[in-house]
Amino acid sequence: MIKVYKTSYLLRRVKTFEVGTVYMVSDPNTFGIWLFDPTDTTSANDYTNVVVNASGQRLRRQVLLVGLATPILDATSGSLGDTVNLSWSPRPTSGGYTLQFSTDNTNWTGIGGTIAAGTTTYTHTGRTNATLYYYRVKALAASGYQESDWGTDSVTTSITLLLDTTNSAGAWSVTRKLRTSYAGSAFRVERTSDNTQQDIGFSGLYVDESALSTFAAGTDAHVVTIYDQSGNGRNATVAAFTNAPKIVNGGTLLKEGGKLVMEFDGTNDYFDVVDYALGTTFFIFAVAGKVSTNTVNVIYGRGTTNSGYSRDGMLYLDTATNLLNIQRVDGAGNIGMAGQSATLANMQLLSGRLVSANLKASVNAVESSNVATTVTGSVDPQTSIGAVGDGAAIKYFFKGRMSEIVVYTTNQNSNVSAINSNMNAHYTLY
Repeated sequence: MIKVYKTSYLLRRVKTFEVGTVYMVSDPNTFGIWLFDPTDTTSANDYTNVVVNASGQRLRRQVLLVGLATPILDATSGSLGDTVNLSWSPRPTSGGYTLQFSTDNTNWTGIGGTIAAGTTTYTHTGRTNATLYYYRVKALAASGYQESDWGTDSVTTSITLLLDTTNSAGAWSVTRKLRTSYAGSAFRVERTSDNTQQDIGFSGLYVDESALSTFAAGTDAHVVTIYDQSGNGRNATVAAFTNAPKIVNGGTLLKEGGKLVMEFDGTNDYFDVVDYALGTTFFIFAVAGKVSTNTVNVIYGRGTTNSGYSRDGMLYLDTATNLLNIQRVDGAGNIGMAGQSATLANMQLLSGRLVSANLKASVNAVESSNVATTVTGSVDPQTSIGAVGDGAAIKYFFKGRMSEIVVYTTNQNSNVSAINSNMNAHYTLY
């Protein structure tokens, strides 16, 4: 039998409580089921958890446990295939979460310990590429609530290369493959011992350092061509061997943070690139640094080598101001420029962009303010890496180290975060 009362105070008027009768209270403050407890002869009357009638019988309020809703789990592979990113729908009234993983969907291992109730993400590191992983999460019990059922998901880890998700106008790297479908070599080197040249390809997704070490054993090697991985055929080449930056010194591969670098001498090292227009929208990303001596160290730019001083998309590090600048200069000397503080002694992720007549510079994903500009940039241009055409000569040589440059001529505002993350995941710059 069920009997319903508006408040717990009304229960006290019941002369006899009966075993087997369910007493319901609708008042929100004492809502729930109340049952006669014949063994209780001492509990005090508080109308919240215990009611005592005139006969000395006691009703006790039963706590109703509500099952927590099952969290919805989402598992995605990290871009390098060695992590899994987990997220789940929040259950604010839970006592936290338990997270587990498995490789066979049968034997489970806990990860992350007890995860706080306000946390809904977890990155599972140390994974193996091309491997299927199963995951499950449940919300833990809390006051008035039972734990939830398991929310589940699975994912096969995979590597997503930078240009698998974005299309660039030009892409050059001496450390890694940038597009899964790219079938060419990374770069071409010439060794000083006998002036022999050789293409250096990839071992899996990364530059074949073993091949480079073997080719340049006991001698120096300089990069004479960096092959364009964008698919546009815009290879970066030197005019002569004297313009080629070093990548092996006395048989030792030049590296920063465990990644290959080209060392530019700041005097005459630079690459020519088959020219292409940047237009009214461009994004330039570079991994470079370790600069010294030269005031203006050009990483990338389009400039004239005939007359005037027009430049377009000139990305450079300035040792006088400790800034990364992105600049446009027209034939009349009008300048549009944005700058961001940089630590010149470090390798950093450096970028400059022009969108909707606004220039912006970024260092390690920290961006400058927009700088409006109406400057149209270079006419009669030449695209260069490591220097820029300025008037009738190549000037502003880069003195430092460089590993990678990727240029876009379409709006990448929606992809900037992903591009930064991809490059930083490989180089670990910030």
